[in-house]
Amino acid sequence: MVASSYANWVEVPVIDLSDDEEIQQGSPPAKRRCLSPSTSAMPRQEPQGPRHSFLSNPQSALRRLGTAIFPEANTDFLRHLEDQGFAVLQGILGSMGSCQAFLHEFWTAMKAVAPSIDPARESTWNFPKGFRGIVTSYGLPQADFAWSIRAHPRVHTAFARIFGTTDLVVSLDAIIAEARPAKTKLQPWLHKDQHPSHAGLSIQAVYTHFGSAPGESGTCVVPGSHRVTYDWERSARSDHVRAPEDSFQSQVLKPDVPPDSMVFFNSRLVHASQSGPQAPAQRPARLGVCVAYAPRERRSEATRRKKEKAYLEGKCSSHWPCDRFSLKPPLKQYQILKGAASLPPPPASGERLSLL
Repeated sequence: MVASSYANWVEVPVIDLSDDEEIQQGSPPAKRRCLSPSTSAMPRQEPQGPRHSFLSNPQSALRRLGTAIFPEANTDFLRHLEDQGFAVLQGILGSMGSCQAFLHEFWTAMKAVAPSIDPARESTWNFPKGFRGIVTSYGLPQADFAWSIRAHPRVHTAFARIFGTTDLVVSLDAIIAEARPAKTKLQPWLHKDQHPSHAGLSIQAVYTHFGSAPGESGTCVVPGSHRVTYDWERSARSDHVRAPEDSFQSQVLKPDVPPDSMVFFNSRLVHASQSGPQAPAQRPARLGVCVAYAPRERRSEATRRKKEKAYLEGKCSSHWPCDRFSLKPPLKQYQILKGAASLPPPPASGERLSLL
C-alpha cells in the first residue's frame, strides 16, 4: 500500500524474470547479470538530458516523475544502478513481524548503551552523536539489529547480482540513528567515496527502516555523476573526495525511499547525507544501517583477521569490505555521551565471521 507522503513513487511492475535464475558459483560470464566497471582510460562525458530515468518498459505504471522503486534486484534494477548510479530496492525484511523485531532490537541496544532512553518518551532520545545521524560508536554497528540487515539473504542476493558472484565479504559499516533532524542551514556535504585512481566496482547501500520522503532526512545523490571523472577528483589524497561547493546543488536528487527499503549507490557517485526540515513525530527522524559487500577475492587473509578482531571488539569500519578496509577513528570529546556504555562484545557467530 502506497503511503500518501510518497506521491512521487514510480510503480515498477514485476517483469518476466524467467531468465534471472539464481547465480551459481562458477557460472559462465555470459549467464551472469552483473555490473562491470568501465575499463576505458578516458573519462566519460557528463550525460545529457534528464538527471534520472526510469525503466525501459514504456508500459510501466508511472504515477508521475519520481524515483523508480524496484521489487527485486532484477535486470532493470541493475540497469538503473549502472546508468544512474543508484537504485532503490524495497521490502528488505519483508514482513511486519520482521520489521517490528528490528525496531525492538534497535531500542534494546540503544537502552543498553544509554539506560535513560525510553522509546515511549521522545524527550529522552539522546542518541550517540554522529554526523547527521551516522553512528560509529558504543558497539552499535555490530549490534543484532545491524546484523539482521547486513546478513539478510535479500541484501546478500542483491549484491550477488551486482557483482556476479555469491562469494562475498561484508563491511563493518555504521548505523544511522537520528532522533530529530540536525538544525543546519548548510547544504549537503557532497562527495564521492572512491578516488578515480582506485579501480574496481564499489557499491554501497543504506537501509532505511521508516522510509524517507523527499522532504525528510536521508541520502541524496547526483544521478549520473559516477560516469564522469572531474578535474577536482584527481588531486584528492584519499577515497573521500569532496565536491566543490555549489557545483551540483541544482542537480541533487533526494530519492523517495519506502519503509523497509534500501538505496544502493556507486561509490563514485556524488552523494551526501541530507538533513530535511520534516520529521514525523513519535519516531526517530532516521533509523538505518549502512552495508557494502565486495567479492571475497579482493580480501586477503591478513585483512580477514583485522576484520574479525574489529568485529569482536564492536568497532566500526569504513564502507570498504576488502583490502582497503580501515577502522573509523575514536570518538572525539564532544561526541562522548554522558552516562553511556558500550555494548558487550558481539557473539562469535560462525555465520557472521564467515562473511568477514
